[in-house]
Amino acid sequence: MNRLAKEIYEARLKSGLTQKQLAKKCGLAESYIKSIESGKKIINEGNSEKIFKVLGRKAVELINENEEKTEVRKEKKKEEKVIKENINIQPNDKWLDALSGVIKNYPVYNGQFNKVIDNRDITILKKKIDGRSHEKIFFMEAPSSDMESRCISKGDILTLFKTKTITGGKIYTVKHKGNVIIGVLRLNSGKISIFNDKNKDLSVNVKEIEILGQCLKVEKKL
Repeated sequence: MNRLAKEIYEARLKSGLTQKQLAKKCGLAESYIKSIESGKKIINEGNSEKIFKVLGRKAVELINENEEKTEVRKEKKKEEKVIKENINIQPNDKWLDALSGVIKNYPVYNGQFNKVIDNRDITILKKKIDGRSHEKIFFMEAPSSDMESRCISKGDILTLFKTKTITGGKIYTVKHKGNVIIGVLRLNSGKISIFNDKNKDLSVNVKEIEILGQCLKVEKKL
């Protein structure tokens, strides 16, 4: 039973009329009234005027009221649907991967690691750069040409990974007595040996130096 059919049904009962009596007063068939009230037939405006004239209410008012209520219900359902869709949106693994593939701006430091001289926009994939955590990556100029034998010249841009772990054969930048040195490190009995083209074996106390990072790659300066 639709809203209009229900209104006719309730108004007829309030008027104390049977379907047969209402039909007779309106000049309509009893079967027609039954079909209208059950919702099997859609009432036209002419017949609705007849029925509500007998029942004491204007059909146009009721129809307009019914349409307004229907529109309100439709709008409410639309709003509820939008709210539900927004609530149910949950980021999945693919979303997280896509969001992790972003571009981040990194500063490039000079060879003494005390001044920013440039910036680089680097694409981060799955929160990593060159297989390492993007949060531990930094960029700086090569402080000298002391590793030219390994194709690193002063002013080349180094991609470095912040770490305190010394791995044999790897190139590092370190701070020693206020200067930045580049070379291969080796740990030996509480001391660190620094090997480069200038110092074949510079041995210093572990507490005397600060390891800045391990060199991952070099970008040649043109």
